[in-house]
Amino acid sequence: MYKEIANYELVFINSSELEHTWEQHNCKSNNIREVTIQFSPGLFPAEWLEKNQFASIHEMFEQAKNGLVFSLSSIMKIYSHLHSLVSEKEQGFHAVLKLFNILYELSLFTDTRQLSSSSFAKRSSIIDS
Repeated sequence: MYKEIANYELVFINSSELEHTWEQHNCKSNNIREVTIQFSPGLFPAEWLEKNQFASIHEMFEQAKNGLVFSLSSIMKIYSHLHSLVSEKEQGFHAVLKLFNILYELSLFTDTRQLSSSSFAKRSSIIDS
């Protein structure tokens, strides 16, 4: 599937096995802002994700193993929160709380789509079987 990057894109990838790349193609702007938030897999212990309070986040993480693309309307709803997180000089505990809040809000959106199918994603569970 080919899709050219739009003015706003938000993609969540929860797999080191999913190959991905973004290219600008027709973009002529010199004013591009890209935000990448990367965190270690151990940040969310399995015991947390199994709790009812984390059910929607857990489901989003599962879907994101194949790449999860958020709609423009979803992006606009959380844009100020993302901007605040990446622009803030304060780090540590408060930044983690903001990340949790953003992930929770993202997990409630229903207008997402998957980037690839599980048959395309190079996941170890598929390779090992």
